[in-house]
Amino acid sequence: MRWPFARYVKQERTEWGINAKGETYGVESSEKGTPDLIAVIASNGVSGYVYAKELAGPAPTNLVDAAKNFSSPRPPREIPVYLSDGQTKVGTFQASGFGGRVPANPSPSP
Repeated sequence: MRWPFARYVKQERTEWGINAKGETYGVESSEKGTPDLIAVIASNGVSGYVYAKELAGPAPTNLVDAAKNFSSPRPPREIPVYLSDGQTKVGTFQASGFGGRVPANPSPSP
């Protein structure tokens, strides 16, 4: 495998928690959707949460920006990792880059 890559090392369904600010935290699920804070493991090995909106990155504001985002490679980003309170920083999460019309697993040429 090439670095960077991601894979699930453990899958466990748990109920979402709610912190003092009223934000939900936990694991994404097909039944519930996406919590405010998504569980991750920081680059230093510490378990924590990233804000879903930061993980998704900025949304394009028009069709030109959307096309540009799709056709231009985006560099990896470091996102702060917090405890479930959404305030106490415990590390960073390396979000992979995307875009550039390069498929993750290109098909062999005919």
